[in-house]
Amino acid sequence: MLAERRRQVEAEGWTPAHDDAHGRFELASAASCYAVHAQYVGRDQIADDNPPAWWPWDRKWWKPADRRRDLVKAGALILAEVERLDRATPPSDPAPSGQAETFPKPHRKDGEPPCGECYLNPGETCDICGAIAPSAPSGQAEG
Repeated sequence: MLAERRRQVEAEGWTPAHDDAHGRFELASAASCYAVHAQYVGRDQIADDNPPAWWPWDRKWWKPADRRRDLVKAGALILAEVERLDRATPPSDPAPSGQAETFPKPHRKDGEPPCGECYLNPGETCDICGAIAPSAPSGQAEG
């Protein structure tokens, strides 16, 4: 899928700037069309090669293939949509200025996934993975 995404950018010119112009989830819609098509290819359940009704673009851009290829295209389009959303969404501020983060919440250690076994209050240490929750800012009540 990554190779297909790279091909879309390099060969087709579907750059991040181009994708950013599709802010109405067209990339995800197109991905769903290819995924649905893959479900029915070879089952004699598709009467023709017309795109589904929700295909977001001109018919000339609908290029179905075999099941695997359709799923690879769908995955690359989903990746493009997620990347577009990430670019469109400003980084979240963990807590507005002067406010403490809300705990308990899942925690991480050294960039790993949460241990999944506990939730921590400010300043507490996980007995399982050793992560320490940040303390509440001074002047803020804990709990």
